[in-house]
Amino acid sequence: MTKSRRDQWVAIVGIGLALILLVFWIRLDIETGLIDVWRRTIRIGDALLPTIGALGMLFSAIWVGVSAFRQIDLDLSPGNSLPFFGIVLAIHAVSFVMMLWVGPVMVSLFAAEGATYRQLLDTIPWKYAGFIAGGTCLIFALKSLLERKMTLHSLGIAIAATVVIAFLYDVPFDTMQLPPNGDF
Repeated sequence: MTKSRRDQWVAIVGIGLALILLVFWIRLDIETGLIDVWRRTIRIGDALLPTIGALGMLFSAIWVGVSAFRQIDLDLSPGNSLPFFGIVLAIHAVSFVMMLWVGPVMVSLFAAEGATYRQLLDTIPWKYAGFIAGGTCLIFALKSLLERKMTLHSLGIAIAATVVIAFLYDVPFDTMQLPPNGDF
């Protein structure tokens, strides 16, 4: 069996399993929906994370299938992938450190005397500072790595994507805190 044929089977099985998860398992096994409203409080439902995972699995399987049917041969030899993996790991580490510490550092530099990050973590701009700085760094660095060049266009996309993600998670849910605010 050729690599392309194996990838086609991986794609077919992956798509089938993802559809089973989405259509049957999540609906039948989980009581709350994607979003749960309880006493006028909007919360993330128990089905949201499994649904996102199943959709990720579905899109990944579709991508493998499209690549296999188009017979795109990617060079994934260990000699090429190990340094790339190290760079991606370093980008994630730096971005997560930024996400964790930009907010507290900004509060110590710019907030009123005696104010702590813990007191201000649910107020604008402090609650967005770390998430937007770290998220922008993550998206910009990964996009620049894949394109092998840094551009203002990539930076604009990274900022826009991070702001959209922040507002999609923060605005509709009353009790949710953006990372890393739940840690303080």
